[in-house]
Amino acid sequence: MALLECFVTYVAMRYLNRRSSGIRNYSYLSTDTNTPSSMCKHCNQHRISDEEVMWDMHNITTEEQAETNRMTQLIEQLKRHEGLKLEPYKCTAGKLTIGIGRNLEDVGISEQEAEMLLLNDIERAGRLLKDKFPWTMELDEVRFAALINFTFNVGIGTVSKFVNAMALLKAGNYDMAADEFLQSRWASQVGHRALEVSEQIRTGEWQ
Repeated sequence: MALLECFVTYVAMRYLNRRSSGIRNYSYLSTDTNTPSSMCKHCNQHRISDEEVMWDMHNITTEEQAETNRMTQLIEQLKRHEGLKLEPYKCTAGKLTIGIGRNLEDVGISEQEAEMLLLNDIERAGRLLKDKFPWTMELDEVRFAALINFTFNVGIGTVSKFVNAMALLKAGNYDMAADEFLQSRWASQVGHRALEVSEQIRTGEWQ
């Protein structure tokens, strides 16, 4: 199960690195002196390409560093001037706004930003599942991913109400667990999504 968490974290960090104008983030690597620098810090097991890491580190030029410093100063200045709001609000012009002055009505978000939000939400859903149902860490990657999909859709509170389905899943009775999901009101509401998620739970194969 650690592999799924490692994969999501690694993809998220690499995704950020490719779009950050020289700002590199190596927080997905272990800082333990007893662990090779290219091991994932979540499990100290899954190796991240040494060549890829070293290429990034050695190709941060002086010009990139200067650009990074300028960007950092501008970010801090804009945060002071615009403020940081993590909930939608109306700006002084009456526009729906979020974050650091992002005008949602006129600007919206880009596909890349939507994907970054998705990566964060995937990580959050996985963390909530692990906290509420520690046994889900013993599931194979595909079935755990199905539960992430389900949690992403309905929230951890609703997941907790699927007592029978989760108990069957914990017991390894995947057929009956899948049937429980399919017989729920959720399945009637989301249609084909429920069919795919349930079949993924039943078979342990991506749909």
